[in-house]
Amino acid sequence: MMPRMDGYETVRNLKSNAEDAKIPVVIVTALNDTSNQLKSIEAGADDFLSKPIEENLLVAKVKLLSNLNIAQRKVEVLKEALDKAGQSSDEVLATAGLNLD
Repeated sequence: MMPRMDGYETVRNLKSNAEDAKIPVVIVTALNDTSNQLKSIEAGADDFLSKPIEENLLVAKVKLLSNLNIAQRKVEVLKEALDKAGQSSDEVLATAGLNLD
């Protein structure tokens, strides 16, 4: 257990800050029931791991979430560039069959 605030509150605080909201979060806990897994996701966690932790699984999840985060940031940069160039990013993405809303 964490002192002062629990992991769910920590994630909610992190995700409520615009600068930190896109940081991927994996909750690691000994509480391995469905209700706590759902509570983790509802709090804003991107994934959930139960103790004891399998190191290879943790590394794989961190890599996956990091790659997803990087891809999302690239999409945002490309959308901004399209919008600055006078092209509607929504129209370009829709033409490509990629509705991101």
